[in-house]
Amino acid sequence: FTILAHQMIVDIRASVYGQDEMLVDETLHNLKTEFYDILGQNIYGEDKQTLESAVGDLLARSKKTLALAESCTGGLVAQKITNTPGSSLYFLEGVVSYSNESKEKILGVSSRTLAEYGAVSEQTAREMAAGIRKLSGADYTIAITGIAGPGGGTAEKPVGLVYIGITGPQGQEVFRFHFPGNRADIRERASNQALELLRRRLLQNAETAVKKQKTASRSRKKKSL
Repeated sequence: FTILAHQMIVDIRASVYGQDEMLVDETLHNLKTEFYDILGQNIYGEDKQTLESAVGDLLARSKKTLALAESCTGGLVAQKITNTPGSSLYFLEGVVSYSNESKEKILGVSSRTLAEYGAVSEQTAREMAAGIRKLSGADYTIAITGIAGPGGGTAEKPVGLVYIGITGPQGQEVFRFHFPGNRADIRERASNQALELLRRRLLQNAETAVKKQKTASRSRKKKSL
């Protein structure tokens, strides 16, 4: 086994060697099954699949759309999403609202919120996510605001503090993180974490939809009886 951890992502590679090709394939299949049994939804893909392409597949399959409001990541999430072929099927738009003025003017973040809580806060992330959803009409939105450094941090809001807001059909959540590393590390980790949060939300909503379909199907069968 080879395990490589990098920027919130862990790559696991299993290699099996032998002369019996069928035995090698069977061993690899059993290992893969064991990985999925242990790690479950922590696995986002296989081979060369990226986190952003896994998110894209879920959006495409569910026929849902995405829009982004980024501050400290400066459009990095949008870059990852649009690097994936076919992203035009689900990606509507992205806004880089770096300044407070932009957050107010484009996303509709309240000046009172910015004055009372600051640009890097749960409240601002919440309003950014709601603002880009209203602007774009997307089914899902991601908002990211934080302090990437190296300057700008305080005791209360240190470098690496990031708030990520996710809005979807089932409501809105805001998550607080404190990422280590330099400016590039923090931006990369924040971007990957945002995509992972959305992936989890999409999986959860897909499971809920399947359960509802099964419940409705059982209800129809009872009525027909």
